[in-house]
Amino acid sequence: MRQGLITALLIIGLATPALAQSRRARADAMLNGLWNHIQARQNVYFNKHGRYFQGLLTPRNVRNTDGPTDLGRRPHDQAESWADAGFVLPVSVPASLEIHVYDGPLGHGYTAILHYKSGGKRFTKASSVGPEASHRNHGWREVADR
Repeated sequence: MRQGLITALLIIGLATPALAQSRRARADAMLNGLWNHIQARQNVYFNKHGRYFQGLLTPRNVRNTDGPTDLGRRPHDQAESWADAGFVLPVSVPASLEIHVYDGPLGHGYTAILHYKSGGKRFTKASSVGPEASHRNHGWREVADR
């Protein structure tokens, strides 16, 4: 009930920045809680395949509310889904998560990106591992929807 009220207030523009911060704090806590798991699964995947796991956005649609994860999603050029690669994510999350991978001149790496909407605006945060991590990481920032 409270989440529905917050969503309604966000839609009509009456929600306070504190409510958006609460969601952001929960998304940060989710990533912090998953970060060791993500790194461990990525290391296993890399040792087996010689590249890191690419994770499609889950939930698929970036939302104004918590949403269900879909661990069955996978890119067309990768045989494994989130579940196949051994990732365990919460059933419902405050922000969508995706993992981008790269193989640059300095080596392999990946970036976990969180997405959420609040008050009609979209926000992202990125945490990376690899030789290009320092310029791929960023704190929360507003992005324009495409």
